Amino acid sequence: MKTTQTTEDLEICNNLPDDCPYFERFFPRKIRQGKPFLLGDKLALVGNDLAFAWNLAFCYFEARQPMPAGLCRHAAFRAYRYLKYRGRIADTDLAIAHAVQQHPPQRDLWRAFFVTDARLDQIADLLQKSVQALQLFSQLFWNVGPWLKDGAHMADLLRLNTAGAVDPGLALLRLAYAQGALRLARTVGLVHAASNPESLPELYDRLESGIVASANVGMDHGLYGPKANPTLREARVLLLARKQQAEQELDEDMRRGLGGMSLSMSVNEDVKKIFQGDVNRRVALQLGQTMEAAREAQAKKIALHNQAETSDGARRSDKSGK
Repeated sequence: MKTTQTTEDLEICNNLPDDCPYFERFFPRKIRQGKPFLLGDKLALVGNDLAFAWNLAFCYFEARQPMPAGLCRHAAFRAYRYLKYRGRIADTDLAIAHAVQQHPPQRDLWRAFFVTDARLDQIADLLQKSVQALQLFSQLFWNVGPWLKDGAHMADLLRLNTAGAVDPGLALLRLAYAQGALRLARTVGLVHAASNPESLPELYDRLESGIVASANVGMDHGLYGPKANPTLREARVLLLARKQQAEQELDEDMRRGLGGMSLSMSVNEDVKKIFQGDVNRRVALQLGQTMEAAREAQAKKIALHNQAETSDGARRSDKSGK
């Protein structure tokens, strides 16, 4: 998505002259000190301005200059027409997006939803607003989508590595970015999300995650003392509890494993009882056959012995008669 956005920004920069009202306002000539305005400078300025489309339109409107025709399909051109012909050309969706931008509590909530991975239609369902109004708000005032996968940029934008208290708007953004759209909706009490409240384990896990995350931010800044990083002690207690729970579960698994072995032994005994009779019969039969064969072999041996003795007696009688 970021590559697509870079391509769009490049096309825009190619359609904007160096002396356009937007560049003159945010990167004036006196700052450039007579140096040429490079394409890379333009891209950096445009790419890091999350409200670029609105700012571009407003700068042209304020300077009373027409926007370049090459931007006629861009959201900025629609915003320019809205500003120039306000009240004469109806644009309900843009009017809604603009009204939200001017109302900080609602603006912060809409911004927060856009730092989650929720789809546009899902956000519209949660806020009960039109997809078109939300899309215009994102395009004109909070084009954060291309940066969501850039962890370093988001950490800087949301000041994730900053310890201490933050304003409610930033706190809402951090919550949404870390825990998602549904968690955000439940927190602010939206009806559709609140109808499916969190379970006690979910609440505990969320509290635990918040404590550990806060402690980690302090540690990243070298804050290890109880006053400088008050949540660190609570985080250590939680980690110790987790460790003890894991050890108990391991012991329980081992006990269950021995029980399983005992159960297997009892099952084997039952199986043995069922088949023991057949086994005994087979052993007896085999033993009987063996004994019968032994008796037959012994009888043959005796018969041969008797026959041999009879033959010897007959030979002795013949010798005596002679």
